Amino acid sequence: EGWFRIAENMGFQCLKIESKDPRLDGIDSLSGTEIPLHYICTLASHAVHLVVFHERSGNYLWHGHLRLKGHIDRKFVPFRKLQFGRYPGAFDRPELQQITIDGLEVLIPKDPMHFLEEIPHSRFIECRYKEARAFFQVRDNQILYFSN
Repeated sequence: EGWFRIAENMGFQCLKIESKDPRLDGIDSLSGTEIPLHYICTLASHAVHLVVFHERSGNYLWHGHLRLKGHIDRKFVPFRKLQFGRYPGAFDRPELQQITIDGLEVLIPKDPMHFLEEIPHSRFIECRYKEARAFFQVRDNQILYFSN
């Protein structure tokens, strides 16, 4: 998060989009934990959209939906033109390489073209954990009832 403050000190206007961590949805004590999903920084007529990818079980990377909450200025950037964020996405875990950009170390895919080719097929639909758990409880109760 230090780069975020550095960007603001350089004159960028920055926006941080957070949401509940879906990886913790089934764990009641942690289900409200917020994680960063997107950072958008603007300076003059330029915008930088940083998408935060999170590791998910199943060896893939996930990014969240760019959901604008009530207090966000909808004229900050043309949100509809941003390539990432209209939907959550899942990508095969690429081989990554570490590079340094302006003193900031970041991980990028070794094969960026393969990564970009996944974009049209990356739409992700999250499991509805509470409904799934309720379904299996009802089903298990019915199985117990019929087996007696």
